[in-house]
Amino acid sequence: MKKILGSLSLTFASVRLCGIIVFSLYFGLSSAQVKTISKQITYRLFLIGDAGNDTTVCSSLSEVAKSSEKDPNATVILLGDNVYPKGVEKGNPNSERVRISEKKMGVQIDAFHDFTGQFYVIPGNHDWKKSRWGGLKGVKNERAFVDTFSITHTQASNKGAVMFPGDGLPGPVMKNINPYVNMIMIDTDWWLQGRFFHPIGRERINGRKLSKHQADEKFFVALDSLLNIGKTTGKWSVIVAHHPVYTNGRHQQSYTVWRNLVNYTPMQIFGLLGVNRLLTSNIYQPCYKEMRKKLKKTIDKYDHVIYASGHDHNLQYFHIDSNFYVVSGAGSKGSQIKKEKFKCECSCDHHKGYAIIEFKNGKEADLHFNIVGPSSEIFHSKLE
Repeated sequence: MKKILGSLSLTFASVRLCGIIVFSLYFGLSSAQVKTISKQITYRLFLIGDAGNDTTVCSSLSEVAKSSEKDPNATVILLGDNVYPKGVEKGNPNSERVRISEKKMGVQIDAFHDFTGQFYVIPGNHDWKKSRWGGLKGVKNERAFVDTFSITHTQASNKGAVMFPGDGLPGPVMKNINPYVNMIMIDTDWWLQGRFFHPIGRERINGRKLSKHQADEKFFVALDSLLNIGKTTGKWSVIVAHHPVYTNGRHQQSYTVWRNLVNYTPMQIFGLLGVNRLLTSNIYQPCYKEMRKKLKKTIDKYDHVIYASGHDHNLQYFHIDSNFYVVSGAGSKGSQIKKEKFKCECSCDHHKGYAIIEFKNGKEADLHFNIVGPSSEIFHSKLE
């Protein structure tokens, strides 16, 4: 528990809150007046995924940058698949392949060159080299590039420590991004990558590497502890990941016959050739299904947890039981929603866009879906 608490970061928002207290002492404000001032501040969380398809800043990310630029209380997070098709490549810096991949990532960070809030990046399956061999090296290389590039190309308060989780590990990593929110970052592709001898990050304890089973158990114990911190402190817990728990997009399609053949028959051998990779990103693939089941079981123990993801290239919002699930993967691509398997409060699959969650007055939270265009906001709902 000490290690978990030790991972909390003192953010700009926290410093500002301390400034309010000092200001109040100097000018003789009451504690009630201090609370009123702090509650007047709105903290915005911008969520945009799958924005890495272009060598120029995509229109949706450009809008996020403009909206957040003057707001030191804002947090921006890229929800994975930051560089298509296979993450930031490593090799000869003069090769076109490496140069283009670095440019795709670089323009996204550079769009926030004057941003003074917090800026984070999490990995997606394409950042793991499209879930192919060498994915672990790929995601480590991307993190090294992102953290180094951010030092000179953004004024974000956390520049130099931007991409989480690191070292190909699943997390969870918690950041106290404002007085109302604990943000928990996880790398869901860790579960989907670790098959058919594809290496994944392994934590060491007392010099020994944990097995995947041990690491999986440790992860869910830690996630449960972090969610409990939110419950006991009265703060929102926002889990940010690449893969959704609920989606009506193309990644919820079952491909039942094909999936059974390559997972439960001798045709598993084709997984070694990468055939199974075509199915690992769908929620009914065995690894994904098991991960999703454990995430749901852990989240369902708590109320008012927000789980935000990308992966499907559209905007979707689900209110399931007492928790909230947001899909915001329409950064630079679009994909159609063909069938509503899960009850959805709102969806948009014909525009590029992003999500904003506003936190104010303690436990108040509002979700907004914005699309690129003159009438930007298409949906607004209180999370309650």
